[in-house]
Amino acid sequence: LKPLPYEHGERFVALFGGTTNEPASRSSLALPDLLEYQRQTQSFDVFGWFRMGGFNLTSPGQPQHVNGTGVTPGLARGLGVSPIVGQWFTDDTGAVVSHSLWTRLGSDRGIVGKAITLNGRSYTITGVMPPGFRLPLTGVSWEELGTEVWIGLDPSGRGAEWTQGFYLSYARMKPGVTFAQAEEDVRRIAAEIARQNPTTHPSYTARLVSL
Repeated sequence: LKPLPYEHGERFVALFGGTTNEPASRSSLALPDLLEYQRQTQSFDVFGWFRMGGFNLTSPGQPQHVNGTGVTPGLARGLGVSPIVGQWFTDDTGAVVSHSLWTRLGSDRGIVGKAITLNGRSYTITGVMPPGFRLPLTGVSWEELGTEVWIGLDPSGRGAEWTQGFYLSYARMKPGVTFAQAEEDVRRIAAEIARQNPTTHPSYTARLVSL
């Protein structure tokens, strides 16, 4: 067994939705709920969310289909894994590519600052990740599909794309915070979400899983 490939990996957890009448249930999270967790939780020093999807990459190079993940910049930077070329993006205009995609595009270190077109939208490449970097992790959220590009998501929930649908969340517990304390924290917020939205959140609760 290897340690988690993130800095202070032992403090990272995955947040899911769930129902009180099905203790083993896990579900993805809607953006309005994530914004509540982000605003109200007190147990984490890193918190963010992501969603995987496919992209048609039409530039640079020959058109190709790649698997990608949209992720909030704070979570991406909070993982403690730096690109080997460039840096992580700071907003939803940036993109970071995998080492394998970078290799297929020619392994040019000058790729940072250039445009990449995904599903018809242009992003600025800010970095290249080291070989083997993974987000999300295999088996925790869903099976790894070989993510080759990560794009920034606006943590405020604004943006023309990726604002609809459902997401998954990773967070890092603050030093000294126990798993039980963090679990109580997210369940407290989940209960408030359920109280305010009884029709859309029947028997709603939060599920926390150690990465």
